[in-house]
Amino acid sequence: MGVGISGGVQLDIAIGPVQGFVAQSRRTRDLWGSSYLLSYLSARAALGVERAGGKVVRPKLAGDPLYQWIERQEQVGAAAGSPPPIGSVPNHFVAVCKSVDEGRNAAQAAIAELERAWRQICEAVWDTFVADASHLGVDVEAIWHRQTAQYWEVTWTISEEKQEQSSYARRKLWRTHVLPDEPGDKCMVIPDLQELSGYVRAKGADEARAQDRFWEAIRKQAGVLNLPPGDRLSAVALVKRLFADVSEKAIGGRLNVSNWPSTVYVAAVPWIQRVLEHVPHQAREYSEIVTNVAPKGAFATAAPIVVAPSGIDTGGFERLDGNFFHRDWVINKRQCILTTSDAESDAKVRKELCERLQGIARVKGDDDKPIGYPSLFYTLLLADGDLLRDLLAAYGGTHVSEALQRFSQEVPRIVERHLGKVVYAGGDDVLAMLPVATALDCARDLAKVYRASFDSAVDSAGQDASAEPTLSMALLFTHARVPLKTALDEARHLLDDVAKDGNGRDSLAVGIMKRGGLHAQWVSTWRRRRFAEERCIDATEALQTLSSYFNRNGGARLASSLVYRVRQTLAFLCGWPEWSPGSWGRPLKDLDIVGFLKAEVINSLSHILSVDNAEIDRWSDELLQAMLDVMTPSLRQRKATSMPSDSGGEVLSGEELHGKRDPDFGTPSTEMSEMLIGVDGLLVARFLASQGDEEAEA
Repeated sequence: MGVGISGGVQLDIAIGPVQGFVAQSRRTRDLWGSSYLLSYLSARAALGVERAGGKVVRPKLAGDPLYQWIERQEQVGAAAGSPPPIGSVPNHFVAVCKSVDEGRNAAQAAIAELERAWRQICEAVWDTFVADASHLGVDVEAIWHRQTAQYWEVTWTISEEKQEQSSYARRKLWRTHVLPDEPGDKCMVIPDLQELSGYVRAKGADEARAQDRFWEAIRKQAGVLNLPPGDRLSAVALVKRLFADVSEKAIGGRLNVSNWPSTVYVAAVPWIQRVLEHVPHQAREYSEIVTNVAPKGAFATAAPIVVAPSGIDTGGFERLDGNFFHRDWVINKRQCILTTSDAESDAKVRKELCERLQGIARVKGDDDKPIGYPSLFYTLLLADGDLLRDLLAAYGGTHVSEALQRFSQEVPRIVERHLGKVVYAGGDDVLAMLPVATALDCARDLAKVYRASFDSAVDSAGQDASAEPTLSMALLFTHARVPLKTALDEARHLLDDVAKDGNGRDSLAVGIMKRGGLHAQWVSTWRRRRFAEERCIDATEALQTLSSYFNRNGGARLASSLVYRVRQTLAFLCGWPEWSPGSWGRPLKDLDIVGFLKAEVINSLSHILSVDNAEIDRWSDELLQAMLDVMTPSLRQRKATSMPSDSGGEVLSGEELHGKRDPDFGTPSTEMSEMLIGVDGLLVARFLASQGDEEAEA
């Protein structure tokens, strides 16, 4: 006889690890595979709950494409068609059960269903790629089962509705899932796990050669593009890398995700568009050469981000692996694999490909600017809804679930419209990759749609609801050769520590990650008051307006001379002994910071523009306003904490930033005696103007 609670109980179930599993990705295919596996297994666990008599109430699964496909697949098998390519079920969900016993049974059913689905996925990868090579390793099957059998952690709580959040929060602090120690050489994607061959390279050349033979056998089955030379993975990393290639066996439907776009490809998307628009015949000729000398996998079989113009034969240029768009990598035998018969013909083909890329770059478009070469910077976008607990209390679980479902269903359309690729979109969480040129517009649209998704919930609650639906977001403009895990960790820091905790939520944090490390970090509420004005401006619009000045004729020279000189001088005037990204400073007492900036602007313009003084004065006023609009902080609320500097100024890190809260937009006071100033907004605008062209920024 179950122990009942009046009105039933609520069951919280969460599947992990999450951030570590996703962040431990060496390639974009790993990133997508991590997110998709988590979402798929969560959907399976939710199905187990429903079968056991529970009712999942958050998120709303009735309209979720992945969950609906799983339900159809259970009913009609292969007739369900292909599964959706994007994960959409969150790793944490809430169900209603009639009693504690029913909740316990539902939790156990969820775990059993997850484990069954995971075993099926692992067996499909083992049978296809590993089984025939296992004899070449040492205890390969034992390593495989040790790693796959104990990897997932499922936590759950049963509580009364009013205790639900606190009990789940307490359970998350209770760590009971500890993976066993792993011996031997470590995985190159998940370094806590042993690589699968069982050999140890440090024992000598014989072990190293044996390890290489094992992985070469796996590579013959998986393909060199799925498993490049040098990749040595654990069982879990191999599963998330390869399960999509055997998805019909693994999950019961075909996932068409071959050649998931690389970071290099995403960075090049605007350039690819420009090439197809202006020189499609040269694009076709280039593609035809690659077709004759490169493996089949050099062309993606999945739908490309860029679509060729109707009726124009591009030879599949828009589907090429991104490395083939860069001369430095075309000549690199590791980066661009060719099937040429000998070294002489290989060198000849690579030289011709480089010359053709150079020819494309020299062609001028309709704007009379050369097509040039593709950017090497792309954008990681991370978004997360703010204070979900407050929204649930204000609007109720049903309204919130419906709003989040509306939002997540719009995310792929918005991101694709801005030439990006969604990695994950479930509930209030979004992970996507975009070109630099479209990222700010995409961010603004996502934030607006998130708010709009709650319109009906707000209308139903009326004036009694005090919670405001807001979305915090991180945009990291990062070099394509920065390790993906490094970029993901920095994007997560921007979202959690800078936008949410540091700036009080409802914020956009923007970072620039170059090969040498973090170059700039700027944060703002979505709406910010213009400097010395009552009018408000969108944070993305503020950056784009300043960027447009740096993008005019002579703008690159203007940005180069102005931004760095301002940063260097303000280091003294604001007491920055060593400036670092994200720093805000308080100018020395009685310093006319506006006057100083205007003098710097006029000086820079007079050296660049061949116009009269009246024109310089007009442009200098506009540019100065645009600069000041991004140089002062805009935040929700912070504690008044500061760090005095030796020079008499005051320097504050992003976490120590404070200001007088504006009741509407959270903008601190801009009175001269209280002004805080920072240069990161200038650096971001300068970067946007160059679209990541490091030579233009130099």
